[in-house]
Amino acid sequence: MLATAFTDLVGCQVPIQQAPMGGISPPALAQAVSRAGGVGTTSVLPGVSVENLRAHLDGMAAASSGVLAVNFLTDDLDLKAIELAASRVRVVDFFWSTPRAGPVEVAHAAGALVNWQIGVGC
Repeated sequence: MLATAFTDLVGCQVPIQQAPMGGISPPALAQAVSRAGGVGTTSVLPGVSVENLRAHLDGMAAASSGVLAVNFLTDDLDLKAIELAASRVRVVDFFWSTPRAGPVEVAHAAGALVNWQIGVGC
């Protein structure tokens, strides 16, 4: 274990968060990072239903005892999907979209921390 402010806040054992990589990183990678003590991140691809997301996250949680994060990749944010994800993971991560308060408030209300990455050109 390597204790830092990040590990204390997030609840992981080492200060590493897997970068969300859209559709190219399988859930097994996020689970492996989580089991190794870091924060494993899975991405929500645009158009996924809340029901499919629920099944996906429940399956990931069952296969990992560590800290997981969910990444939302576009400006097309489904608040119900954010609420569901935030109720099942420690961190909700947003990328390549315009920061705004609504999604952050939804994630916080459901119990998750929020990380908003800003891409070049946003």
